[in-house]
Amino acid sequence: MYTSCLNYGLNYGENNKGHRANGFTTDGGFAEYAINHVNTLAHVPDDMSDEEATLIVTAGTAMYGSMCWGIIAGESLVVTGPGPIGLMSVAVEKRWGRSP
Repeated sequence: MYTSCLNYGLNYGENNKGHRANGFTTDGGFAEYAINHVNTLAHVPDDMSDEEATLIVTAGTAMYGSMCWGIIAGESLVVTGPGPIGLMSVAVEKRWGRSP
């Protein structure tokens, strides 16, 4: 969780500690090559497609954000941005009984 929003104030840009945040402290998704520490990688089983693996990461991001907000069922919230994470956030919040 070293790249999570709650930890950025503690170790953001601390490359000497091995901290890299793609797109922030190092080149991001548009880079020709990217370096990642082995601790930031996850094994994708052979029977799982790249599309499924990507969906799991996107859902995990939305769920982690949802846990940080402290909103309870029945409350309303605003999700900005119609990208994959924003859309997944809406789906997660609806599933948990919240009103995005």
